[in-house]
Amino acid sequence: MKKLLLFLFILVIPITSFAEWSFISQGDDGAVYVDFKNVKETNGKVYYWKLKQGQKIRALDSAIGSIKVYKVVNCESFGDKILQASSHSKPMGIGEILDSWNPKEDWNYPEPGSIDHILIESLCKK
Repeated sequence: MKKLLLFLFILVIPITSFAEWSFISQGDDGAVYVDFKNVKETNGKVYYWKLKQGQKIRALDSAIGSIKVYKVVNCESFGDKILQASSHSKPMGIGEILDSWNPKEDWNYPEPGSIDHILIESLCKK
């Protein structure tokens, strides 16, 4: 029995270890995480993965466990936008990909003092 549990544990590690999600905040719309390990910086722009999960996400569709978004930040204007998004059947961006899309959106400029604005400041200082 112990060997079976160890084997199952070893199988799960590679599936969940490609992203190192760091908890950022918990609000009314759910928990927010960022993968700081895979942040990329190019020409004054920062690219990173953000994950959201919680009851508000589940309210969109009860099958959704989490939503991952790949974002770009302009460190000069402090704007950001989503480049890619996907919804997943389980928390922490794992499980079946239920949907994926590439939004065509304009730059977003978070309010100073908001979680997103503080996150942008942090990403642009690295």
